Amino acid sequence: MAERIPDLAEIRCLPNIEDYGIDAPNGRWTGQLQWRAWGRSTNLFLYFEDLETGKKHRLSVFHRHQYRPYVAGPNFKFAKQGGFYLLRTEPSRNGLPKLMTAVAISCPSRFPSLFIDFLHSASP
Repeated sequence: MAERIPDLAEIRCLPNIEDYGIDAPNGRWTGQLQWRAWGRSTNLFLYFEDLETGKKHRLSVFHRHQYRPYVAGPNFKFAKQGGFYLLRTEPSRNGLPKLMTAVAISCPSRFPSLFIDFLHSASP
């Protein structure tokens, strides 16, 4: 059975949810998926903690992309909270971070170079 995803009103009640900013770094970074929440549009908010800096970031994936990153990655509708990901973000036309690629990893401190190669090569 799929894990239930709360809506935006429910997630706003969580402690420290306001710590998640829309200032994800440009480029590659490793994050842990902390929360997911349905947005008011046809989007799914993803709440990640950057494992290197400890900063918290909110990103969106959209129904028109089957809740996947723009270029390549998993359907986050089925992602489990607590999972680790290699992520690549870049600014969108409106300046907000856009999730381009994501690769699930099991060990955040060590990962094969093929994932890095994937993140470099998967571009629009």
